[in-house]
Amino acid sequence: MAADRPFTDPTADRSIPTGLDPHRCLDAPPLVDVNPNSRLLVAALPILDRVADALSGTNYALLLADREANVVDIRAGDRSVRNLVDGAGVVTGRTLAEELTGVNAVGSVLEVGGAVSVRGDEHFAVQLRRFSCHGHPITNPLTRRTAGILDISCDLDDDNPLVAPFLVAAVYDIEERLLAMATIRERDMLDAFEREVSRRHGAPVMAIARDIYLANPRATRLVHPTDHIALQAIADDPPTRAEQLTMHLDSGVSVTAHVIRVGAGVIITLDPLDQPFRTAASPVVHRRNTVSVTLICGEPGSGRTTTAGQHVGSGEVCWFTASDTLPMTSAEWACNLQRALAADGTVVIEDIHLLPPSLAHRLAGTLLTVERRGAVILTACPVDELTGEHARLIAAATDTVELIPLRFRRPDIPHLIGALLRQMNAPSSVCMSPEALDVLSRQRWHSNLSELADVLADILSRRSSGDISAGDIPDRYRTQTRRNLTPIEQAERDAIVDALEKTGGVKSAAAARVGVSRTTLYRAMRRYHLS
Repeated sequence: MAADRPFTDPTADRSIPTGLDPHRCLDAPPLVDVNPNSRLLVAALPILDRVADALSGTNYALLLADREANVVDIRAGDRSVRNLVDGAGVVTGRTLAEELTGVNAVGSVLEVGGAVSVRGDEHFAVQLRRFSCHGHPITNPLTRRTAGILDISCDLDDDNPLVAPFLVAAVYDIEERLLAMATIRERDMLDAFEREVSRRHGAPVMAIARDIYLANPRATRLVHPTDHIALQAIADDPPTRAEQLTMHLDSGVSVTAHVIRVGAGVIITLDPLDQPFRTAASPVVHRRNTVSVTLICGEPGSGRTTTAGQHVGSGEVCWFTASDTLPMTSAEWACNLQRALAADGTVVIEDIHLLPPSLAHRLAGTLLTVERRGAVILTACPVDELTGEHARLIAAATDTVELIPLRFRRPDIPHLIGALLRQMNAPSSVCMSPEALDVLSRQRWHSNLSELADVLADILSRRSSGDISAGDIPDRYRTQTRRNLTPIEQAERDAIVDALEKTGGVKSAAAARVGVSRTTLYRAMRRYHLS
């Protein structure tokens, strides 16, 4: 769902689009027609209405754009703000794609692949340089593709650090509605895809229908965009029963495609044949990879280290962490790793996404040629965040384990809480009440299992027996207050609670962390009944 990445500067190392006029680029592209019944707009409308109410009377504007960066809805805190936005040329139907309008907080989200903030002169278009804009991608939880972009903009003088968490919360709610709107056919496809991924552990698996394309990391690396035409043709004319086809992929690899019909689509599992299919444009690639390389990928706190430990067999195990390259030279780290790989035990290399590119390149070459009996286990951030040499490195994996973020596993949270309490040796008299389970199940858990474990440890430090109620949960994780807060108030309250916790309750330090005066902090604490 909402990709909780930090907001980045899209202007870094970016060139100005050739041939664009910064004074006229917003007026040049013709307006596009907006479909009021699009799934994105239907899903977003209740959220836009709620956010618009929260922004009423403020100097903020809210923009929703589709996956092609076309503006499909605009809201504003008051009429004067709407006039400023309209006057800048940002109207419904306007495209803000970067190749047509230069750097901006809508089109640049698609180019960067994550949340961006663009302020003042960082905009390419002159009309936008009076604004501070924050854009965040909206990901369809079913297809895992970008469905649109949500943007909050204001005058430069009115920019506020609390806008970012407020925006992320709104994006998350839109994504929740997109998932809830999924049809029975789409849910059946997703369920079948996940069953096949689980059943054929490590095999390339895809789910394809007219408007659905799902692929696990192994399939993403194996299948090139040019192969999609043949795969889509299979989906357009699905078999009446399971069948096997031989396909020659653009990479030069021949595969057996196992095709299973699911509704109006298909689940396709690929088994590469022993000998690659050679074309005139495909040189023979000699790989002597005889080692088992398992990639365990997931967000921070999702249990990468624990899962790696579960995959370690009996015998000697050598653990390496990419961050160890900081206290020692890269050459020393690489030398130690080379000695471990020369032995027969299992080698675990954690956080490979933190390796310097030169080391990632070197390790990839080693794993593709080394001959050893012991397995190699790699841990990394999500695959779609890896680029360059790190993406090349994970291509050496013969098996991939994807760890699902905790926010996508709400039904599992009560069970996980019970398991964590047992690991913490919680007294048997301690019991989690249904109300407390409900509150914890609704959290976003940005740091996944590690954050949940920290919260439970905090609760146990204050309660050693009896029922754990919602009141025992740390204040920042409780959604109930003395009155219902607007989304922007909730974001402000959460930021203040976080600052107070991280500064040990020192109010002057907390005020500096949030970026407000102590008087403003005191006033906000009274307003939100924070002690």
